[in-house]
Amino acid sequence: MVALNSEFLEYKAEFYRLRYEFFKLYPEPDGPCLAPELCSQSQYMCENCQLWAGWEIKNACYKRLAENPDNDTSLPVDAVENIMALNCIEFNRTHTMQDIETAIRQQYNLALQQARKINSGTLILRDHLRNVAGKYYSKDKFAYWRRCLIVYSLKMNGLGWEAIGCDIGKISSKKTDKVLPKGTVTRDVRNDFTEAMRLITSAVDGSFPEDPAKE
Repeated sequence: MVALNSEFLEYKAEFYRLRYEFFKLYPEPDGPCLAPELCSQSQYMCENCQLWAGWEIKNACYKRLAENPDNDTSLPVDAVENIMALNCIEFNRTHTMQDIETAIRQQYNLALQQARKINSGTLILRDHLRNVAGKYYSKDKFAYWRRCLIVYSLKMNGLGWEAIGCDIGKISSKKTDKVLPKGTVTRDVRNDFTEAMRLITSAVDGSFPEDPAKE
């Protein structure tokens, strides 16, 4: 788990920075307004203008947090006001251990539901930075995302897959002295490019870094 200290602050800063880097790679929507006579009215906005407005809002939000990662909350992450103590667990000591465990689990689930209800509609950072399995993204994952950004940039600048592989150097985060075959080099950087495109899409969709198609 990422501790609530300077390590966590560095962690979230890198998360926000990477999310914005991927988002910036997506072109700003430039479709013409489909209903100029109506879009000026607050109660109506055509499809193209909705896309542009959504992009503009995300761009402003992502940029602000990338440049000022502590602006995600008005309180320090370790402030007393941000801490909720779950000290309401009760059980009967005369019951069997199995019954006690069941009672604790039921009360814990109820407390968790109440906490989620209280926090619904707000950005709880420590939840936002967890993956679908409930775990924090590792620093190795950040390193891989940085690699994907490099591969994407090199490919968009016209380099071939083999040249990109040679330029990147190591083909994975694993330490190895083996000389990898050319097929492995090109396959890995192709996969990196595909992952970069997926991360770009998820950033624009607002689900970064998860796959919006799998939600």
